[in-house]
Amino acid sequence: MPVSHKKTWGGFRKRSLPSIRTTTKRRPIIERHGVGNIVALRALTRHLIGNPATLFSINKFFGSLKSAGIAITKTTLMDYVGYLEDAYLCSLAELDDPSLRRRRANPKKACVIDTGLVNASTLPSNTDKGFQLENMVYMELRRRGCLPSYGKTVGGREIDIVAEKNTAVRLVQVCWSMDDPQTAGRETRALKEALRGHPERPATIVTWDDPESELDGIHIVPFWKWALFS
Repeated sequence: MPVSHKKTWGGFRKRSLPSIRTTTKRRPIIERHGVGNIVALRALTRHLIGNPATLFSINKFFGSLKSAGIAITKTTLMDYVGYLEDAYLCSLAELDDPSLRRRRANPKKACVIDTGLVNASTLPSNTDKGFQLENMVYMELRRRGCLPSYGKTVGGREIDIVAEKNTAVRLVQVCWSMDDPQTAGRETRALKEALRGHPERPATIVTWDDPESELDGIHIVPFWKWALFS
């Protein structure tokens, strides 16, 4: 039976895209900065691309490399993260907090600038789709000139994105779908808690394709409409 050209090309693209793009980005980093621990740099790159819009801790990743027998210092690892940011492979968002000490002490949220790289590197699942969608929202806000960070409420609930531009700040939660009542409750509770201290901030939940609606002052909107008209 002849193999479909479309399927063949799709499989080639899926297998080759991560390798081609990461290689073309890693090679200049290695040459420019004289990177000595290529194994650690490769592991770091794969981790960040494979876990978009998730919290990244230098200490935890250092521990995972150590457990895998990869020797590297925390200082060098921090340098490597900086190299990847300089090469526009990833962007690390800090916790939205007035304290510099707390911003430095808390994990950063790592988002991948090349969204095609994310699509080619992650396995399809509803959980992964939610993180990929958040990564897309983050990058769109950056494109608009916002300074995205992530937030925590007094009760410890996470706000996916705190988008600041000039003096305006808006709160954004991202989830694939609001169909599950538990998911909907979790997303809205976090925003409601955050709005108690800042009722003037617009609050939005961006989904993949849920109908546009309002819930207790929170705007729920599908990604395509948010990207085009918000």
